Amino acid sequence: MPKKHAIYWYRTQPSVKKAFLYNCRDRDLRDGDGITPGSIVQGVGGFVVAECAVPNLTGNLISNFRPNRRCEWMGFTLQCMAHPEAPTGAATKQQLRPYNYIVAAVPDAAAMNHASTVGIPIESHPDGKKLINLEIGSFEAQGKQSPRRAKLL
Repeated sequence: MPKKHAIYWYRTQPSVKKAFLYNCRDRDLRDGDGITPGSIVQGVGGFVVAECAVPNLTGNLISNFRPNRRCEWMGFTLQCMAHPEAPTGAATKQQLRPYNYIVAAVPDAAAMNHASTVGIPIESHPDGKKLINLEIGSFEAQGKQSPRRAKLL
């Protein structure tokens, strides 16, 4: 199967992988002043919130959490930021895969406790929102039981 992108940043930069910036490809990142934890980064594969610092790189950083969809995650309905081209309505796993990464707001203590229990880091965005990274596509490496799996509504 041919590769769709020349650069998969998480494969080339350990700090990108550690920060969960799996959404970044090709020109999504470039040399810069660094990405701070809690920064929302838009990439070709959707949105993520940086889970730790990424030195010497920058990207398309989103200043405010702007939800454009809702998702169902572990019994919670959350406001989320999904790629603007992600399909609406019923979609196959294959249709969602290119837009796999979403950022969701954690609305209350119950959702926050659950995220902590299943091992999902909760990041504080500069606008005050508590955010988590979720995945809406499905593929073998991710695993069906991944605590990050969500259903886009």
